[in-house]
Amino acid sequence: MSVNPKKFHFIGIGGVGMSAVARMLLEQGYEVTGSDPRRSDLTASLERAGARVYDRHAASLVEGAACVIYSSSIRPDHVERLAAEKLGIPLRHRSWALASLTRDHWAACVCGTHGKTTTTAMLGRIFCAAGDDPTVVVGARVAELGGNVLIGSGGRMILEADESDASLLAYDPDAVLLTNVDADHLDHFEDVDEIQATFRQFLQRLKPRGFWIGCGECPRVMQLLREFGDCGQSYGRGKGWDYRIEDLGTLSGGGSEFVLSGPRGDLGRIRLKVFGEHNVLNAAGAAALALKCGLRFEHVQKGLGGFGGAERRFQILKRTDGYTVIDDYAHHPTEIRATLQAARSYGTGRIIAVFQPHRYTRTKKLCAEFAGCFELADEVMITDVYGAGETPMEGVDGQWVAKLVSACHPAVSYVPKLQLMAILKKVLPTGGVFLFMGAGDIGQIARELSG
Repeated sequence: MSVNPKKFHFIGIGGVGMSAVARMLLEQGYEVTGSDPRRSDLTASLERAGARVYDRHAASLVEGAACVIYSSSIRPDHVERLAAEKLGIPLRHRSWALASLTRDHWAACVCGTHGKTTTTAMLGRIFCAAGDDPTVVVGARVAELGGNVLIGSGGRMILEADESDASLLAYDPDAVLLTNVDADHLDHFEDVDEIQATFRQFLQRLKPRGFWIGCGECPRVMQLLREFGDCGQSYGRGKGWDYRIEDLGTLSGGGSEFVLSGPRGDLGRIRLKVFGEHNVLNAAGAAALALKCGLRFEHVQKGLGGFGGAERRFQILKRTDGYTVIDDYAHHPTEIRATLQAARSYGTGRIIAVFQPHRYTRTKKLCAEFAGCFELADEVMITDVYGAGETPMEGVDGQWVAKLVSACHPAVSYVPKLQLMAILKKVLPTGGVFLFMGAGDIGQIARELSG
């Protein structure tokens, strides 16, 4: 078998993270092939850029590749991984491939249990507003960046670094923005202490003269700031942080505004189109890192002011006089609370939360937190668990989650996924904000309802 030294094959090339790396390799002149039974805008975009994408998985597809790239969702017994091993083709994780592409560049990594996608996109927008022409890799499609990856020639890279499987430890960053540390991904980690230890290891990988910015409102981030205070700075609401959010308010047309103060005093007012106090924190973190990099505050204002949000991050799909449909990636209790708070700031009508639990392991281990996180919703519909490849657990299902939530909320129902669309169409004319939440395929139903 002949090997093409410039050919990379991607298993599951249509994933957001995988497609970004594939696109970067195409731009550098490599031959890229990939397999993914699910056709999407991302696979179509890769094909237009020159990739060959197969709508099936098969052992023969890896033949001739110099390297096969996989993500954490691809199991060791996957037919293409087994074929690559048999043929002696190097297998590399997606994070290894992306880290290899960053080694000759200045790189800023945005990490944290919640908010890293939006914060990465915000930071990318600021650097673009400054004319820096960065390369930005983010875990969702962002209209202002032209997709999930923006390839620039300015020499600086802004990356979303994923902690879910500790793959962020592949990077050696020049700068780090840490949004928060929370209990999640408990299919991979034993507990939140192990998650925090992973972020600690990541901060230890900062390059000489590197620096980092952390949200002081998170106690675990604050602990890391005490440990790595010589190269770290904090941000948060009110006094006590290096970068401070003050005079926070809501814009009449929607969104938020606040004054950002730095170590030397007030910097100026920032206006955001996006909703929610969690996004105010995200914006402050992005602003702090950009300013630390030497960008001017006017670039921060312009970049953040023009940011319209990332896909599936409080994405308003349809708005009429009677109802609004919003799609959001929230799948952790902390994220659900923040998204519901944003929905409350969006309008005064009733909120119908439609939630799809994600992974059996997360659902079981965080069941107590899920029970009490829907208090800001007027009505809650719980549908079936999206397994994300996990083996179902006996008793851990949507009906069980609905029972848990009903102990804390007066208006909760379990709706099987196959019946969800029919029931929503009956409820839709009664009006309100229909807020879809989950990291699975619940967004497809939101889009169908909006069609």
